[in-house]
Amino acid sequence: MFVDLPLGEPDPMTRLRAVNRETRERKTHHDAEAVYDALELLERVTPPLAAVAERLLKNPREFILNISNVPGPRSEISVLGRRVRNLYSFAEIAERHPVRIAAVSLCDTMQFGVLTDPELVPGTDALAAGIEVSTAELLSA
Repeated sequence: MFVDLPLGEPDPMTRLRAVNRETRERKTHHDAEAVYDALELLERVTPPLAAVAERLLKNPREFILNISNVPGPRSEISVLGRRVRNLYSFAEIAERHPVRIAAVSLCDTMQFGVLTDPELVPGTDALAAGIEVSTAELLSA
């Protein structure tokens, strides 16, 4: 699913509402499923055209960022009788996915993990700092 990010919007709550509104709309249209269904149909009908469409979708100029909004445990959890104090998120980079941002929640805390291919994506520290700044803005809004 492709969404526009309101990067120039100064108000954090307006940014959050805009992303929420657009992702909700995209999900109701089932964009991802429609693309996969179309590619599958093209593959059966005309494989050469399917290959062209797939190359266009995997254009290296397209930026792919995977985000999930599945919450973690809302109450304390334990493993082998020991309370879990922190959860740390991790998402591996892969071909055509040089940036991965993962977040996981536990009770009232949220942990973010940022992993990049430094040869393709410079400025990982600035990206991580931006996440911290934006999170602080949301918490104080």
